[in-house]
Amino acid sequence: GRQAIGFGRISLFSPLDIIAPFPPDALDTDIRPGVDALRASRYFGMAGQVSAAMVLGRTEEQNSYVLYGENNWAGIDVLAITGRLRRRPMVGLGFATQLAGMGVKGEAVRYEGQGVGQPGGDLHEHFTIAGVELDYRFDNGLILFVQYLYNGAGVDHPEQYGQVAASAPLQEGLSYLLGRHYLLLAPSYELHPLVTVNGLWLWNLQDHSYLFRPLLHISLSDNWTLDLFWNMTQGKKPAELDPAVPIPASSSEFGATSNSGGLLLKYFF
Repeated sequence: GRQAIGFGRISLFSPLDIIAPFPPDALDTDIRPGVDALRASRYFGMAGQVSAAMVLGRTEEQNSYVLYGENNWAGIDVLAITGRLRRRPMVGLGFATQLAGMGVKGEAVRYEGQGVGQPGGDLHEHFTIAGVELDYRFDNGLILFVQYLYNGAGVDHPEQYGQVAASAPLQEGLSYLLGRHYLLLAPSYELHPLVTVNGLWLWNLQDHSYLFRPLLHISLSDNWTLDLFWNMTQGKKPAELDPAVPIPASSSEFGATSNSGGLLLKYFF
């Protein structure tokens, strides 16, 4: 039936979360969108499982077939995934553990490119998306998530960002970023039992552009929450604008994006 299917343990952007991943700057991640799928799972021990899933696309070529497994050895959760994601053969590994009171997680997935060099295809014959995340709760109540992300679906040079934006991984939502090397920071601090201040810093380590978003989360009642946020971007501005190219040449990833803000009001029932 229609169901939410999620893999991976990394909180900010999980490379193993391949079916319907959240963007790294997603505001609302409380509920994962469902997909049309068939899934069978076998659980064993305290934390072990093996799952097989078939996710249906609009055409047979867009179907995905995935085999996933996880288990715990010596306090380390080990994750593995393989199969075909919309015609792409793929294999991935991950782990999650605790070290000196700090959460440590790592994930990597390697794909075989399809339609390379064709319009709307992949840019690379093979590409890997990988990440390492650390999280720690300080004595003063501050919680900090830090992640390094390698985005093999992207490119090294800003003048090629337009090609990435039109490529299959971004059009399918497999990746949301244009470059290759990123640092993500997400602090969180509870000002009051009903008020929490959060932040997100997404930094492209190659073109040095970034997105910074402070967010104030307010619990209005048992059923209502309100998020107030502001997005600030910084980076090299494009030399010229070409409406035919999604990302102007000779620019940075976030430099062409204006500052913005808003509110998100949620009602639970």
